[in-house]
Parts: sequence; structure tokens; C-alpha cells
Amino acid sequence: MASNRATQDSDDLEALFDSIVSAHTQEEAGEGTHCLSQSAANDQSDANKEKSGKVINQLGQMTRTLHDTLRELGLNKAIEAAASSIPDAHDRLHYVATLTQQAAERVLNATEAAQPLVENMETEANRLAAQWKKLFDK
Repeated sequence: MASNRATQDSDDLEALFDSIVSAHTQEEAGEGTHCLSQSAANDQSDANKEKSGKVINQLGQMTRTLHDTLRELGLNKAIEAAASSIPDAHDRLHYVATLTQQAAERVLNATEAAQPLVENMETEANRLAAQWKKLFDK
């Protein structure tokens, strides 16, 4: 399941990179069809578009390089393993909390059940102490 998710993530990233490159290519093709009779301001606007297109292209290349490097280093798998272990750790903590709650309830129930026995023992101990005192006082 984790490897399927990794493949899906990789496919999604590849599709994103491809869409960025194709959008940039379409912009460049559209720039070539402009009329040559535009004013100097339009030339400056084209230069700005070209610069922004270059920046977008460089950003896409850098992102692809980063993605490929992470994949080569195996960090992608380590990140996926960490992400998949979070639900498992959550389930384990929930299990520990449930066991702790059950143990606390058992202790409280045992304490409540023992309370009358303790009171009975106290009464009996006081009665025996009084009898011993009578015996030694004679």
C-alpha cells in the first residue's frame, strides 16, 4: 500500500513537472506569433515574460532535480515509512491508554470493595485491643 502511494505520488509529481514544462513551451510558442509592429513597451513586456518564463523553467528543473535526488538518496522511502508509522503509533498509544484506564478502574473497584473489610478489621482490632487492655490491667 505504501509503495502504491509512492508510485502515485511520483506519477503526480511527474505530471506536475510535465504540465509546467508544457505550459512554458506553449508560452514560448505564443510569443513567437506576436506582430513585429508592437511598440517598445511591448518589447519590454515580452522581455519580462521571457525572463519570467526562464525563471519558471529553472524552478521546474530545480524541483525535478531535487525530487530525483531525494528518490536516489532513498529519503522518499524513509519519509513514507515515517508517515505510515504514525497511524500505527496512534493505535498503539490508544491501546495503552485503554489498558491504563481498565487497570485504574479495577484498582478503584477493588478499593471500594475492600473499604467495608478495612472498617470491619478496624472495629475488630479496637475490640481486641480493649480486651487485651482489660486482661493486662487486672
